[in-house]
Amino acid sequence: MSFVERDGAAIWYDVQGDGEPVTLIGGDIMASDQFHYVFPALVKKHKVVRWDFRNIGNSERKPSKMDFTIDEKVEDMKAALDDAGIEKTHIWSIATGGFTGVVFAARYPERVASLIHYGQCQPSEGGLRAFKVLDLIHKEYDWPTACEHMVHFYSPSPEYMDWTVSVYVKNADASWMKMYWHELNSDITDDMRATTCPMLVMLGAKGPLGASTSYGSGFGITKECRPEAELEIVHGGTGTYYMVDQADEAATKAMAFFERNPIS
Repeated sequence: MSFVERDGAAIWYDVQGDGEPVTLIGGDIMASDQFHYVFPALVKKHKVVRWDFRNIGNSERKPSKMDFTIDEKVEDMKAALDDAGIEKTHIWSIATGGFTGVVFAARYPERVASLIHYGQCQPSEGGLRAFKVLDLIHKEYDWPTACEHMVHFYSPSPEYMDWTVSVYVKNADASWMKMYWHELNSDITDDMRATTCPMLVMLGAKGPLGASTSYGSGFGITKECRPEAELEIVHGGTGTYYMVDQADEAATKAMAFFERNPIS
């Protein structure tokens, strides 16, 4: 467990395991915890880099300063990789973490061997509608109660709901909505076109963030930008939580993709 200082913030990161590096980028509020259930399988075959966004999770917390940008996240991730001595890595990103993954891959192509992301790369009707619902929840309830409602809204499998609520409460407070709003209104299709690494869109089939919803329909846009991109649907998994409720299948699919695209 380490910290790297960049632009007035202490960014937490952790490196474990051996093998080709895999850097994990979770969603804005789940952060590194989003990969909790796949980590044991990954670390058996890979050097796994986990890190948290500034002001989230294990990183230094300055909740009043949550209006930072995707560009800042990209540079924070680069600082963590530089500090860890990692020159090139696979990236497994999910949810809004995919914005950081795509922009990083476009900006630093020499450092990315392959990229998994959720597919979302521009404002969507479903995403903006979700934000309005969450904004109402935040205004109505205290933070722990709001987290309970948010978790039910995103609908991870019932057996993981209590754990997910505890992660939400631990990792942030209501000010995270500033960051979430910024990403939901971002269009990174030009960055997507600029990427050159092998790319896989992976998401769960179920729930309001699932493959068939307007929120989870980013694969079509990804294919327009990167026609050779691959798609994996985790049919028993839930939207952006497929690596939580279908950890074994998710880890197997991800590692197979990394193996097909070794670091050169």
